[in-house]
Amino acid sequence: MQFIQCSVLFDIDTIKTFRTVDEAIFGVENFQIKQFLNAKIDISLEDKCAFLWFGSRDALLESLMNF
Repeated sequence: MQFIQCSVLFDIDTIKTFRTVDEAIFGVENFQIKQFLNAKIDISLEDKCAFLWFGSRDALLESLMNF
């Protein structure tokens, strides 16, 4: 499983895309809004792509730290 990017929808008008795991962790931990509507991590599995969806900040951070 390889990390591709992480997209976070903080509110209806604010979506941030992070290209590295470190950038995503820093961005989610330090963004002024502590909650978000949803987030997804795009991953590749050999020749296939998949998405992991998250509804909580803590679950997203835990998953990012496991990459």
